[in-house]
Amino acid sequence: DTTLQKIADQVFINGLMEFDKKNGWRGPIQNSNYKLISNPNFQENHKNPFPKKWKLSQVIELHDNSLKVMDKDFNETMIDFKEGNNWLSQEEFQIGDIFFTETEEESGEILIKQVPEVNGGIIVMDPHTGKVLAITGGFSFNLSEFNRATQAKRQSGSAFKPFVYITALKEGYTPSTLILDAPYVVDQGPGLPKWKPSNYTEKFYGISTMRTGIEKSRNLMTIRLADKIGMKKILNTTKDFNIDKFLDQNLSMALGAGLTTLQDLTSAYGMIVNGGKEIKPTIIQSVYNKRGKLIINNEQKKCLKCIQFDETLDYSIPELESKEKNILDSAIAYQITSMLEGVVQNGTGKKISILKVPLGGKTGTTNDNKDAWFIGFSPDLVVGVYVGYDKPKTLGYKQTGASVAVPIFREFMEKANINHNKIPFRIPPGISFVKIDPKTGLQSNNKNAILEPFLIGTEPFKRNIRILDDLSTINNNTITGTGSLLLN
Repeated sequence: DTTLQKIADQVFINGLMEFDKKNGWRGPIQNSNYKLISNPNFQENHKNPFPKKWKLSQVIELHDNSLKVMDKDFNETMIDFKEGNNWLSQEEFQIGDIFFTETEEESGEILIKQVPEVNGGIIVMDPHTGKVLAITGGFSFNLSEFNRATQAKRQSGSAFKPFVYITALKEGYTPSTLILDAPYVVDQGPGLPKWKPSNYTEKFYGISTMRTGIEKSRNLMTIRLADKIGMKKILNTTKDFNIDKFLDQNLSMALGAGLTTLQDLTSAYGMIVNGGKEIKPTIIQSVYNKRGKLIINNEQKKCLKCIQFDETLDYSIPELESKEKNILDSAIAYQITSMLEGVVQNGTGKKISILKVPLGGKTGTTNDNKDAWFIGFSPDLVVGVYVGYDKPKTLGYKQTGASVAVPIFREFMEKANINHNKIPFRIPPGISFVKIDPKTGLQSNNKNAILEPFLIGTEPFKRNIRILDDLSTINNNTITGTGSLLLN
């Protein structure tokens, strides 16, 4: 889709550059007393990321809060340090500095440009067919042909958590199941230190519902849940979603320590929002040879008894044969979709809620903020965003998926005007809605109650306590011990 592709390119490049500006000006490409920008060898050695938009400029005069620059054809112009250049100051430049500039189309303002060190990718897919509608694999194809959307294998961080919670839902847990958020220690074996995972905030929150666990991206709740249901079952789930290739049975996998590609993870989210039907990402729909014979067909559906239209014939509705297979119960797929919608409304993706349309998704951030993710979706579109350095290093203090990847997703959805009709997520048969207190997980009619989707027959009409692990006492709603408590 050329429109979506143009928007994806624009918002992704803008997102990387805005992030890069936070780290300040790194200096010119080079400083010289000579007019190097007119030298073909210099131009070849300093590739232009966007030759049709950017051009090399060299400072020839310094003025109060402005610069006079010259391009390779010796055309002179002034650059002011206001509006688009207000992240810079005149004191950072000297005569002879060479850098890239771009003339803004609307205002005509000349902007100083810096190639960001950070990179990443964005991919836009139809969750019902797997068709890739837009894909950007990096900041500039002219600088690097490596496609970070399809080729880069990176840790997904908390963007992996939905597949832990899907497995729990398959095992009979509900969105209102209560799980203890408290310290958790794992013995890794002789001679190895204890593994002590923690929440991003370094705090503990006690008993919370499973919905809260995914909305607030609580690591300790996720680890407790994964340990109880077993990594083997979680890996079986990931196999169904085609993201199991680089995973093992270590408990850290539940927190996204395994590797995946942006395309594969986005496709997996597509299978959640489409009701649990398997899809495979396809960039090419079909290929015909020069004689018009179809030699490749990636369509998921095949029309049976389809014939050329003839007004004299009596037609019946044609049959559609689908190659899709169900990998998840549609009711469970809706439950996790609803929980991921809560991430946008109340959790780590709340910056997106200003769009005021039905959207869901999950942020992801790896250790030391090395990788930032957001995989989000509307009822009919799924978009994955990944940002990170090609040679992994920290993005910086508090540079998480919520602060780095979410703004790119939000700008894409806004510019593309996705779901402007506010189509809600489709509710399949087998779902029962009950008003639940989001803190206790119990049926409630108070003003803070939410409508929680349950599989019919699992609604919490009565209090049923299950104590797991080595939880020791329950006295007046005060819980002590190191195990997990689940209240259905």
